[in-house]
Amino acid sequence: MSRTIQNGLIYFSFDCDFFSNRKIKILKASFGTDGIIVYVYLLCEIYKNGYYLKLDSDYEYIISADLNLTVEKINSIVSFLAEHCLFDKQLYTSEKILTSKGIQKRFQLAIRERAKKTPRTVNNYWLLDTSETVGYILASHNSENKEDFSQNYDTKKRKEIKENKLNESKGKEKENKETKSLVVIVDFYKQNINSDVKDIEISEIQSWLNQGFDEQLIIECIKIAVLSNKRSIKYISGILNNMRKNSIMTFEDYEKSKRGKKGKEDENDDKSEQYGTYY
Repeated sequence: MSRTIQNGLIYFSFDCDFFSNRKIKILKASFGTDGIIVYVYLLCEIYKNGYYLKLDSDYEYIISADLNLTVEKINSIVSFLAEHCLFDKQLYTSEKILTSKGIQKRFQLAIRERAKKTPRTVNNYWLLDTSETVGYILASHNSENKEDFSQNYDTKKRKEIKENKLNESKGKEKENKETKSLVVIVDFYKQNINSDVKDIEISEIQSWLNQGFDEQLIIECIKIAVLSNKRSIKYISGILNNMRKNSIMTFEDYEKSKRGKKGKEDENDDKSEQYGTYY
C-alpha cells in the first residue's frame, strides 16, 4: 500500500535572531508578549497544514480559546502582521489567507528530501515565482480557481508592488521615525517614571503614538506627571485624554493653547498651575 503524503511539517526552523528583527521588536512594543505568542502560534498552524492557513471565524475563536485572548485582539495582531509584511497583505485582505514568501521558502526547504522522491504539487496561494520555486515543487492552481484568482491576484500584486516602490522611501522614513520616537519616549519614561518598564507600559506608549500624539507632547505630559508627583502610566494617559478632548495632539498645539489662555499666565507661575487644565 502506498504511503500517504504528509501535507504539513512536524517541525520547522526558527531563526536565532528572531527577537533582533526590527518588525518583531515593533510587534512586541505594540502588543507585548501577546503579539509574539499569536505570531508563533499561527506559524505552527500554517506549517502543520502546509504553507498557508485559511483564517475563518471558527479559527479565530479556536485561537482565542487556546491563547485566552479576545477575538478583537487577535484580529488586531493579525492585521498588524499583514500590514508589516510578516504575512502577505494582499492575500490576507482579499482571501483571509495567512502565508508569505518567507514561509513558502522555508516550507519547500523543509520538504526537500521527501519531495525529491515524490515531487510535491502546490495549488492555490503559491507566491514564489519560477526562479524562486525549486525543481521538486510543481506549482499550479486548481482549475476552478486558476483563472479568477491567478489573474486577479497577479494584477493586484503588480499594482501593489508599483505602489510600494513609489512609497518605499517615504514608508521607511516614517517607520524609522516612529520607532525612534518610541525608543526616545520609553527611555525618558524609564528615567523619570519607572526604571523597570513593563510590556504593558510600552504598549500604552505605542498606543499614544498610534493615536497621533507627537513625541514632544508625550514627553511634556511625562514631565507634568513628575512635577505633580503622580508617576503612573494611568495618570499620563489621563493627561493625554484631556489633551485630545481639547484638540491638542502636538506640542505646538499645546504651546498655542497656553498662549491663548485667558489672562495669559506668567511664564514663571508654578508648573502645576500651568498644567492644571489638562488633568
